[in-house]
Amino acid sequence: MDDGFLFMNLLLGRLYDLFISNVYLVSLIKKEIGMVKESFEFLRSSFGKGRQTLDDTSGVVKDCWVRTLDVAYETEHVISSILVRDKALSHLIFSLPSVADKIKLIVAEVTSLQLEDKNGNDPLDAKSSDKPIESTSSSFVEVLREILHQVTGSEGNKSEDDLAEKLRRALLDKRYLIVLDDVWDIATGEMLIACFPKDKRRNRIILTSRSMKVGLQVKCHSDPRRLQFLTPEKSWDLSEKRVFGEGRCLAELSYVGHQIVVNCKGLSLAVVLIARVTVRVRKGKKKENEKDLWLKIQHNLDSFISANKNLQMMKVMQLSYDHLPYHLKSLLLYFARSQKSKRTPVSKLMQLWMAEGFVDHDIPSKSSLEEATQSYLDALISSSLIFVDHIPSKKRTWPFSGMIKVCYVHDVVHDFCSVKAKKEKFFKLINSGAPFHALDFLHRRLTVHTKHSQLHKKCVLFNSTKSSAGSKNLIPLKVRDSFFEDYADYICHTRHLKLLRVLQLRNILLNDYLIEEIGSLFYLRFLRIETLDLKVIPLLWLNLQNLETLLIRTQCSTIVLLPKILKLSKLKHISIDNMSSFFENEKDADNIMHQRNRILEAENSKLTTLSQVQISYSEGTNDALEKFTNLQHLDCIIEEPIDPPSHNDWFPKFNVLNKLESLIARYRDDSELIDQIPPPNEYHFPTSLKVLRLYGFLLRPTLLSVIVALPELEILVLNTSDFSEDKWDASKDIYQSLKTLHLENVKLSEWQVDRETFPNLEELILEYCFKLTEIPSAFGDIDTLKSIRVVQSKCELGDSAMEMRKDVEAYTGENKLHVHLSYEYSALGYEEESKEERSKEIVG
Repeated sequence: MDDGFLFMNLLLGRLYDLFISNVYLVSLIKKEIGMVKESFEFLRSSFGKGRQTLDDTSGVVKDCWVRTLDVAYETEHVISSILVRDKALSHLIFSLPSVADKIKLIVAEVTSLQLEDKNGNDPLDAKSSDKPIESTSSSFVEVLREILHQVTGSEGNKSEDDLAEKLRRALLDKRYLIVLDDVWDIATGEMLIACFPKDKRRNRIILTSRSMKVGLQVKCHSDPRRLQFLTPEKSWDLSEKRVFGEGRCLAELSYVGHQIVVNCKGLSLAVVLIARVTVRVRKGKKKENEKDLWLKIQHNLDSFISANKNLQMMKVMQLSYDHLPYHLKSLLLYFARSQKSKRTPVSKLMQLWMAEGFVDHDIPSKSSLEEATQSYLDALISSSLIFVDHIPSKKRTWPFSGMIKVCYVHDVVHDFCSVKAKKEKFFKLINSGAPFHALDFLHRRLTVHTKHSQLHKKCVLFNSTKSSAGSKNLIPLKVRDSFFEDYADYICHTRHLKLLRVLQLRNILLNDYLIEEIGSLFYLRFLRIETLDLKVIPLLWLNLQNLETLLIRTQCSTIVLLPKILKLSKLKHISIDNMSSFFENEKDADNIMHQRNRILEAENSKLTTLSQVQISYSEGTNDALEKFTNLQHLDCIIEEPIDPPSHNDWFPKFNVLNKLESLIARYRDDSELIDQIPPPNEYHFPTSLKVLRLYGFLLRPTLLSVIVALPELEILVLNTSDFSEDKWDASKDIYQSLKTLHLENVKLSEWQVDRETFPNLEELILEYCFKLTEIPSAFGDIDTLKSIRVVQSKCELGDSAMEMRKDVEAYTGENKLHVHLSYEYSALGYEEESKEERSKEIVG
């Protein structure tokens, strides 16, 4: 019955959003929504404790739960129909009172069942929690009996306290190694640890858990160690031992065997399963046919693993899934919507989770929705179900914005999520050529991968001549064309999409009419579209008062943001790829003054992320910046003024952004003007900055003195920038908090550093620094330095790094400094210095 509880939780989230909404249509039925919400909360709580056994329950209890689900689906349909005005009057007069009566009858029946329960063992318990129920005490006693039986040989049919004391006495004069495998909760782990005598005989207890939280809380004398996936070498060693025992694999089979284990992607269970299959198929076969057998296994690896899914892998995954709280189950199943092995940016994933209503609104008053979402993500990471990595950004514009934090799931977890999501009708994936049916909309989450020519023919949702009433319950809709086409003229059937929260259209260019139509989707929270020449935010988009994330990919135009985005009261994230600007016609002083007055009248924005905005000097620029008091991440291009002011203080006053943590700033590359325009007299950065990436700057002492004064700066990237006279004397400076220093394509030949200049530096990256031939020796004296990466076309700088590594190892006796050298050709380097060489990687 997992699907029923998952749907109920998500429905309650939607009801909560409607209950706190001030929309006129909602206000007409707010009393009914409140009653339905309270009733379903009571019913969910009442059935919560017994949900693990509901499938095996017969009679009145199971019938009551089935009728609860039926009326929940009906209620969603009725409320959605009213809000999208689909036969709204009929539903308001007849259907809504009808479902309210049905709900009241079920609530009365459940209350009656609870009153009749005299022993307190009935699964209908109004006080039961929404978390998975574990019979902790009984499982604890069983584990004690098993350990005692292994130690003494006795059965141990005694009480919990007697068993614990008997086990403690039996182990007092023994040395032992005890493995407690797969411990799920902290209480059980702590009780088990307490049963073992605390002596100094060098005894060992190894506890394994899929939860990092359990490992941290129940640890004895050492910190928990997060197990990693097997390397290809270790995977092969495990496979070889399982297949050949003490023997060795034949040389002619070694290559195929390595390819097989590599496809297991480091999962030990998959390696063991394939080894078991290999042993089975080898029996009774002649050796001359063995290579063919191995090739067959390699070519049918997925089917061999699939044959064991229900028996082993799926059982392992099901256990992890069952132990998740219900508010995390939907977040895990969300990964089934992505392709296998796909890395999803953490920021985008969290935005989508919030937009679709996966994050409980019943969070502590001092916690924001973002903090609650981050805690949910951390819980999934702690459970070892999802993993975090850092990969290069894939932005189209150059230079790139460095590394981004992403998360992903193992292929086995993805397979489980796909099977589970399909069973629970969590979402529907429709690929190119597949027909569309009305039943597809029962999933409430729809992803379409298709061809432009097929979309409007096969899906009633995109056919303006047909009705698609079932689409009224859609929450997110993602459509991706297989390639770019001309303007889409069919995605205009929006009257049944009024409750849509997430809309993503990729590789589909929208015309002006369809872009305007998006303004009718009042409940939209996340919007991603692509367009050719959108120049301003459409006026109808001011209706999108619930919009939180706006991602627009334009082909050739610059979008004017102000003052309209200031009127979108909940907007938090904007990313415009290709470009955006604050004002229209920034060279017109009268126009700027008019827009400036409108900006001053507007409320401050809640925007926290703004990417790809062009900032030019004007009278209104700093006034505009002052409106973004909540901005935390800014990615901008600074356009040098053609006619700079006489005081030459034209650099944007970023220091008014007192919550800004990350700033990417680049000068517009205009080689004809770069030598004609004097640099600004002053630079203004907020002291809250933790990440600063500068591109195309002249690195003068005035600028460097401002950077060194940033107290919380942890990451500094200087790219395609020139130091004055190719020198950087940092010997008297102290970058107190800096952990990562990244220099790329900078003109620097002389570099002076003291051992105190970077007291907390952990990572030094030097890319294409063609004039620099030596790393200052003071870097070898930095205790915190962990790695140096050198990417360039000459060897002197790499030799310097390797020599430093040897000196550190000789002085400390530890291999604590890792050096990565990569020699490759760079078209971005200085032509007279760069030379094409064979790309290679050296790691020391």
